[in-house]
Amino acid sequence: MRREKQFKKNYAVTEIIGGILLVAVAVVAFSAIYFYLYPPPPDTDILASIEGSVTMQGDIVLEHVAGDPLTNYRVIVKYPNGSLIGTKDVEEEWRFGEKIYPLEDITSIKLIDETTMLSLSVYSIDRDNEMDLVFEGTLQGHAKTTLPPTEDTILISSLRTDTTDEDLLCFNYSIEALINPLTNIYSWIVDNNSITDLLYSFDTNSFDLAKDYSSNNLHGDVYGPTWTADGKVGGGYIFDGDDDYISIPYCFQGDYIGTITIETWIKTSSESGCIARYDKDKYWDLSIKNGKIQWSTTIDGNTVELNSVSDVNDDKWHLVAVNYDYSTGFAGIYIDGLLDSNELVHNPGSILGDATNPNGHIGLGFDVSSSGTIFSTSFESQSEVDKWSENDYRTTAYYYWDEYIFEILPSDSITPRTGSYSIGGSGDCDPRYAAYDREGIDISNYNDVKVSVWYSYKNTEYYDELGFYYWDGDDWVPIFEDFTPEIGEGNQLDWTYAEAEIPDSIDNLILEFWWSTSHAREYVAIDDLEITGTSILSVSNFSGLIDEFKIYNRILSDEQIYQNYLCSKNGFSDISVIVSDETSVGQYWKCNITPNDSIQDDNIFVSNILKIKDYGGG
Repeated sequence: MRREKQFKKNYAVTEIIGGILLVAVAVVAFSAIYFYLYPPPPDTDILASIEGSVTMQGDIVLEHVAGDPLTNYRVIVKYPNGSLIGTKDVEEEWRFGEKIYPLEDITSIKLIDETTMLSLSVYSIDRDNEMDLVFEGTLQGHAKTTLPPTEDTILISSLRTDTTDEDLLCFNYSIEALINPLTNIYSWIVDNNSITDLLYSFDTNSFDLAKDYSSNNLHGDVYGPTWTADGKVGGGYIFDGDDDYISIPYCFQGDYIGTITIETWIKTSSESGCIARYDKDKYWDLSIKNGKIQWSTTIDGNTVELNSVSDVNDDKWHLVAVNYDYSTGFAGIYIDGLLDSNELVHNPGSILGDATNPNGHIGLGFDVSSSGTIFSTSFESQSEVDKWSENDYRTTAYYYWDEYIFEILPSDSITPRTGSYSIGGSGDCDPRYAAYDREGIDISNYNDVKVSVWYSYKNTEYYDELGFYYWDGDDWVPIFEDFTPEIGEGNQLDWTYAEAEIPDSIDNLILEFWWSTSHAREYVAIDDLEITGTSILSVSNFSGLIDEFKIYNRILSDEQIYQNYLCSKNGFSDISVIVSDETSVGQYWKCNITPNDSIQDDNIFVSNILKIKDYGGG
């Protein structure tokens, strides 16, 4: 009995083991079949190790130090505050041991010292466009003492090969000054021309003279502001907001301004104040309004104001830069090296000024009690004509029947009062009329507004008519009317003056030219339109500190403005940098350095000359 019982137990165990083996075989077989039919996806995680460093010339370098190659990756560059500078996607194999310059094709900013930093991220991109972070860090430049120039050399390019892809660095290390300098003043010269029209460092303690270091010798006259050794870089001037200002000569290279960049350090707690201006009604004005930067540019009497987003009246130093580019019509505002506002303010091709060449002022606001020009035009440009449009309600003529025109009229149509053109109409529309209105002109900030205009007609008959009007909110009020302009074939009326006072209740001034002529050879016209008034929203004198005031005769790149901020934000002046975006093949660059001890200048030290070459690649 025992033997039989033991046999049954062994048989049962064998059965269980056999069953387990069959299940295991089935699982293995199924797994093999499933793996064959449905192989697992490949492992797409990229395992790579990247290290970052900064060269002595301020270039960021990334090195692949371990792991898999990267074949598709994205580089993201930001300022330390998180503002994006730019990105790029790269589809090239980056293998172990290889180094790259990640800022290429994104920015030319250099990390010139230990205070300059950029944040950098690198992501690998897989076939599904999923991204994995492989590098992230904030890199900073080396201490200044570790930037040795070559022996007896003041000016070098960042890679010492003088190509368009390199920055230009001007040092003061090899200068043997005769004084004990506190600051160094850098004036850059390209092809024997200064890049600045005006360069005031304010480093010399003077109660009457602001010296110009641009090589143009356009020194300013100081009226009231107090010199201080506590400027942003060396000395500066304190303006009391009452009657302090600096008068500056007209510094531009012609009667009109096409491209301009203005840059200065300011420190103020005031809500408003004029930083600098050259007759706002005709050229430009840089002010603070409601704590923000206001950059005003004027063309043909039309002033457009661009305001910053950021406030600057926090009683801290801020580098303010503004520009205008006539080729695009855009103006920009930069605060502490970063673009704050950028807008189209005028038609492309429009240049600032009116050939009056006024003196400018630093710190001087607008006198509320004086009358000035709000708007003026001699109708010399198509941009002014484009601001007039037909009043469909007041026009009774039929264009296709009467063939009337309203446009700038050359001298072979009707002789203008001034310049080459007037504006007006013609056509065979009698007894019907045509009317064109100008877009509104903001006069809300003015009282005692007056409109003056000159008018004439040629070849007109007794039944012709013309008039010039403003809209008072209810009706068209005449500035002049002539219902019997008979002058006869071949004759033209001498230009006749007309004016009208505009009620203070009108904020938006709309003007209208209205006429009826009976032949296409008959012309009616106006010329030299001017609107004057007394400002009721004056800009006060500047209250606070101003330092390092510069007017450039070019549009500085975003990178250059940021580099200027980096070079001066800590008050140092032992290096000046021109970024590669500012240079072109074949140019000759040099830099003049003037050491200053706050009492006097040393001799001017002229750097070696660098000729910019084409970058050969590689």
